[in-house]
Amino acid sequence: MPPLIFSSEAVVALSFLKALKEFGIADISCVYEKEPDTRYLTAMPKNLTDVLSDTKTLNLKLIKGPLISPPLNYFSLKSTALLKRFDYILNLYFREYPIGMNINYVLYPHPLLYKTNKVREKYTGLKSLYFSLGYSIVRKLAISGRLICSSEYIRRVLRETQNTECEVLYPPIIPKEDLKVREKMDLVVGIGKYLPLKRWEEFIEIAKRVKSVNSRIEFKIIGGLRSADSSMDYFRRLKELATGSVELLTDVSEKEKWEILSEAKVVLHSQRIDNFGLGIAEAMYAGAVPVLYRSTGPWQDNVKEGKYGLAYSSVEEAAEHILRLAGDERYFKFLSSLSKERAELFSFSKFRQKIFRILEEGHMEK
Repeated sequence: MPPLIFSSEAVVALSFLKALKEFGIADISCVYEKEPDTRYLTAMPKNLTDVLSDTKTLNLKLIKGPLISPPLNYFSLKSTALLKRFDYILNLYFREYPIGMNINYVLYPHPLLYKTNKVREKYTGLKSLYFSLGYSIVRKLAISGRLICSSEYIRRVLRETQNTECEVLYPPIIPKEDLKVREKMDLVVGIGKYLPLKRWEEFIEIAKRVKSVNSRIEFKIIGGLRSADSSMDYFRRLKELATGSVELLTDVSEKEKWEILSEAKVVLHSQRIDNFGLGIAEAMYAGAVPVLYRSTGPWQDNVKEGKYGLAYSSVEEAAEHILRLAGDERYFKFLSSLSKERAELFSFSKFRQKIFRILEEGHMEK
């Protein structure tokens, strides 16, 4: 299991547990790097965290880092499963532990598997022989079992870097159970952790450009901070930069998050490399139109290369999209309906349906 913090990885893992229980698998044990922290769990959907009440925690230490760790972890898990008579093992933290179990969910590939040459450069001289031997073992272990990945973009990455195929299973939207339709406002939201890779500076720059033309348009960032292991120093720099243009919200409740998404007309995503935008998908479900940077998973999977949303390559282009959406109600409603249509593909029911099919087909071979 990945760390249970405010993250798409944690949402997917808990959704897996929920689907397994609804399928009828009652006896589930979880292996964590560290015990789940209540301050993190309270920031996540309660209808997901409830599944933890009757799961067991398996006190098993796994090793991270060196090439030798995947084989050691593999044999440790397999021997534990044999001793404790487990039927199946699922790897829901493939990004850190690239070892093939019965089912492996690849939200992000491990760097060793898609940045192989960069990792290889660190091993010189005799160490290069160690890398070659270790890498061949790791790769063989990693592609065993059934590979499921988070997007068509990640599927393409695995195909191009590893000549490996995987089945796409999108991270699921878990909406607030009593979600109500709210009146849309001239509001633009961003969703994600406060980390540099999210490129929130660009979000703020776009906001300032838009507000110089139409000051009524509001901008908010819904970001996990203490509940997401974000960067406090980065958040402080953003807070100073955002003064007067963007409201930075931290660790909001699920209720408040969905209320904001239900009022927003636009979800703005400036990250360059991303597997899939779960926050974007949630906003689309609530009727917000995505305006995102034209690259990787959000562009390829969330909006189907422009079919279900808008994309930009410059700050100016992003600002133009937002100004038109705020100023042309007919245009907004047309794109909003397309967003909601696309978001249906990312529902929990679709997620559960695919997991049920995998189980029923008997692909979880021992």
